[in-house]
Amino acid sequence: MAQAGTGTVGPKATINAAGLDLRAQGTSTADARASLINIGAASVHGANVTSDVVHDVTAFVAGGARITVPGGAVKLEATSNATSKAETEG
Repeated sequence: MAQAGTGTVGPKATINAAGLDLRAQGTSTADARASLINIGAASVHGANVTSDVVHDVTAFVAGGARITVPGGAVKLEATSNATSKAETEG
C-alpha cells in the first residue's frame, strides 16, 4: 500500500503576487508476486495475491490564509498516478 501527500497554503500564510499556481503530485506503484511450490506426492494448491494502492493527493488553501492576486489567477491542481499489479505462478 502506498500513500501520497498534499500541496497546501497554510492558515497563517500571506501571499501577495501576480498569480498563484499550486501543484501537488503523487506517484505510487505496488507489485505483489507469489510462487507456488509442490512438495511430495500429495499437494494442495491455493494462492491469493492482492496488490493495493491507496492514493490521496490534495491541493488546497487553508482557512485563514491571506492571498492577494490583483488581476491574476489562483490555480490549484492535484494529480495522482497509481499503478497496481498482482501475479502468481506455479
